[in-house]
Amino acid sequence: AKTTSNEENAMAAALLWTAPATASALFEPIDNPYTSAAGVHSCEEVSASQYLDNSALQCIECPAGQTASASGLSCRCVSGILVQDGDAYACSPCAQGTARTADGTACLPCGTTTAGLQDGECGCPAGHGLLDTDGSGQLLSEKQCAACGDSAHLSSAGVCIACPADQVANGAGDGCECAEGYRSFAHAEGLWQSGLGGGDASCIMEEAYNGINGAARDTTSSYQVRFGNLLGGEAALSVTSKAFRQLLLTAGAECLRAVDSSTGTSDSEPHDQPREDGNAACNALANLCVTQLYDPDSEACDLFSSLRDRSVNNDYDYDEWKKRLPWLGYDARDQGFIRSEGELPSFEVDLSGDSSTLSYVVARHSLNGTFLGLEPFVEQLQLCSSVDADRKGFLTVGDSMKISCDLDVQRLLSTAEEPVFYDLFLQVGAGSGRDELYPVPVLLIRPDHDYAGGMWEASTSILSFELDDILVRRFFAVDTFSMREGAGSDLQAIRYVRDATLTVTLTPSDPSRIQAPLLTLEYAEVALSLQDDGSLAATAELPATFRAQYTSDLSRGDVTYVFTFALIFWAIASLGPLYMQMRRNKGQVVDLTYLVGVLATVSHAFSNVFFLFLFGCCGWVLLLYKGQNEIYFLMPISEGPYLSHFADRFRDILVAALFAKCLHIVDLVWRQTRLDLFFIDWEQPRGRDAERGGDENGDDPSHGVSTWRTIFVANEWVQLQGARAVSLELSLVALLFLLRGLDVEDFTRLTPHGRGEPGVPYDVFLRFAVSTFLLLTIALAQWLVRCAIWNRFVQDRVWQFVDLLSVTNISVLLLQEQTYGYYLHGRSVHEHADTDMLQVNRQLKREEEGLCAQRGLLKDSDVQSFEIFVSREVRDMYDRALRGAGRIAAARASRAQRDRRRRGFQSSPEDLLVRQRETNDFLTSFINGSLERMTLKVRRKQYWERLINLPPETNPLSKESIFLEDPGGSFRALLFAGREFDLVVLHALTYGLVDLVYTNTFTAVFVTYIVDQALRITRHQLALRNIARKTLLDPRFLL
Repeated sequence: AKTTSNEENAMAAALLWTAPATASALFEPIDNPYTSAAGVHSCEEVSASQYLDNSALQCIECPAGQTASASGLSCRCVSGILVQDGDAYACSPCAQGTARTADGTACLPCGTTTAGLQDGECGCPAGHGLLDTDGSGQLLSEKQCAACGDSAHLSSAGVCIACPADQVANGAGDGCECAEGYRSFAHAEGLWQSGLGGGDASCIMEEAYNGINGAARDTTSSYQVRFGNLLGGEAALSVTSKAFRQLLLTAGAECLRAVDSSTGTSDSEPHDQPREDGNAACNALANLCVTQLYDPDSEACDLFSSLRDRSVNNDYDYDEWKKRLPWLGYDARDQGFIRSEGELPSFEVDLSGDSSTLSYVVARHSLNGTFLGLEPFVEQLQLCSSVDADRKGFLTVGDSMKISCDLDVQRLLSTAEEPVFYDLFLQVGAGSGRDELYPVPVLLIRPDHDYAGGMWEASTSILSFELDDILVRRFFAVDTFSMREGAGSDLQAIRYVRDATLTVTLTPSDPSRIQAPLLTLEYAEVALSLQDDGSLAATAELPATFRAQYTSDLSRGDVTYVFTFALIFWAIASLGPLYMQMRRNKGQVVDLTYLVGVLATVSHAFSNVFFLFLFGCCGWVLLLYKGQNEIYFLMPISEGPYLSHFADRFRDILVAALFAKCLHIVDLVWRQTRLDLFFIDWEQPRGRDAERGGDENGDDPSHGVSTWRTIFVANEWVQLQGARAVSLELSLVALLFLLRGLDVEDFTRLTPHGRGEPGVPYDVFLRFAVSTFLLLTIALAQWLVRCAIWNRFVQDRVWQFVDLLSVTNISVLLLQEQTYGYYLHGRSVHEHADTDMLQVNRQLKREEEGLCAQRGLLKDSDVQSFEIFVSREVRDMYDRALRGAGRIAAARASRAQRDRRRRGFQSSPEDLLVRQRETNDFLTSFINGSLERMTLKVRRKQYWERLINLPPETNPLSKESIFLEDPGGSFRALLFAGREFDLVVLHALTYGLVDLVYTNTFTAVFVTYIVDQALRITRHQLALRNIARKTLLDPRFLL
């Protein structure tokens, strides 16, 4: 074991702390009365009569007549011996001419073999040792000088070395053995050779051994250490731990002596046990319990708990921190208090300029309880030494840190030869006239343990945690000792900190103060195997993460208000379209199709509203976080063991919004690709064909009119199915360039000002806000360029299709719902469209010169697109024309599957084609207004019909149909080109969710692109089949 340096003791003495008296005062420190004095470094330098109690981290006044020992960790008599005075021990001066014994229990005169009294001690000639006990450990009548004697042994250098107080020289004179009243406890091949439990054997006082029920505890099962949750699914390991065999009973017995000495009316120590030795023993026992992760069923924790219960007299103002025992955990009451949603104690810190940093210190102990002093807390839990990051960056308030890696087992073993145990404190006020230490609770996550009713069960237990975790004080980073059976044996497994999270929260009511920090630890166990070259290798990967996060608790009330507003807006956004749908389809039968439509409408509204809700909330926190000059707001916790309420809701709503949007898009694609459409051919036969009226059989259905114009228009309609105003490929490339090429992604790191450095983690809220803003901005820019420049001066494919209809003399009837849809008027203003190119060019020239009528249905109107509401009779006529079309399409698909290698096209039944021609004649007559039983009313939209697209009032029993001029081209809604916002929202939600899971821009971009491509291909294939089925064309006509 290591020894404590003077410098470490000095630091320990300069930082004082006492435990709280009540749960509400769990984090209250005391002022250090010494830090204001210049040059003060230790208790002894302030007053030689003070020593550092390393169990309490307090400077304690030595009893009268005593001064600090050489180590500064206990007291010694200035002169004289330690004698019992009631329940306490006091120093009594030795009589003149006598000197105290080595154990400080008696005063003896100098014998004839000595050189007399010299500076308070009997002198001896060279080569001789001073003896005050015989071979059985009994005091001599006077001190003698001898070659060595029974209480010392001769070293290889020929010098007498005194045996410890509990030992005497052995028979051979070359070593020591346990004195009378002590039990020898052998542990050959020990893991360490000095200090408590060191060497090959320990001496345990018989009385203390019996006091801890040593006989019952001295079993192989007491020294068993089991690792039952090994990474990689390895089988559980169990070994007889050499560390436990060396320490458990030795530390337990010595700690019992220390505890029993503090149960009287005065805090004292056994006269033959220095205070630092008793403290070390209690710390060693506590460390064994910590290595077992506070398992109440382990022998070490059970023994510690029994000693804690035995120490009933004085404590350090806190029930769980007993005299002479380290503070390991909290009782059930305080566990619930710290874990509750209530207001925690807060500490004022300076958040401006260079002073906006925090300082942590850790009290360190070796496994055998030796106090190693205090040191700054920086890299103790940062096991990823190969990661390039500022190791101290997390000390700056607001700058979070995350370092993750897969550990190398050889490097880990070389840097963690012996476990070190830490107690973490927040240091406040150093160098400002006060120096205070606040204990930092450690939340130990162990979902495989049930701690309720264990070590810290209170009489009024309120343990009701979601996980079987506990709040503790002491922890370690790596344990490489527990699974060793001996000094020369191979290490079979190690336990290390897999995930460490240090959380600091600003006080909501006062941003200049922080709440008590919380360190959350999760350990992992991994088995080791011996390689052919003699080295050890892990049987599984060793992931490790250290994160420090600063946060502000967003008011649940504010989030609830915004969420409630979003719910109200969702209801309004859902009821509006549903009302419009009911108004368009009066008398609609409530069937499965109708209910699916309702669900899709509600999902549509939900996804859009809550997408804007998420974007608004994330954008709001982005502006608050990055726009502050002095820190008053920090981001909610978005990763780690315990997410913030806002993060939980964010993830849930994001998943729900994406799911709702997917439902809406699926319904949208289904409805767009199940659309009822009919190409109305206005072309009339020429000359003889018109007079002849048919072939020699009198049944020529073509009337001499070519069908190639219809096939051509159908192909153009197919091409329009994938038309987009916003290019996703361009959006993703631009997004990737901005985020990674220009490092805009660094602005989403968890630092309040500007860009973060490597090691500063990304925040999911900031990433969502930035990526969504960029996607929306890029999409909007494309849409503006498309509408303002491209469509006006280069090409507008949608309206070019409408112009093409006029050139080909074909109109398109599109029925989105049972009696609602769109009509694209393509009747040519010329006599014939089925002609050569020269004639077509002349016709176009006549239109340019204004020598023809306008193309619209109404007089002096050029509006060719209409929103239509047809009567039931018109719908029935359409349905009769296509009755059996589905069966034909299925039969055609079956034949195509059988003859997939055969080239050519497939025919359709002529009866269907005849009905199609009859429907064409019916629709031309209907639109011309020449049918008395089925009237058509064509008009412009009224005010509310234009403003909110309110359907006109209709009677489901009426035979009148209504065509409303639609110069804005609402029929785009039947194409992806008219659903740009919905698609952009789908892409943003998809990107956001993938980025939330992987925190990787390339992965999110790739998955978003794949989803879009799958959607496009599916949409195109389904639309092509629908067009082929409704037009009775072989799908191979449609390219």
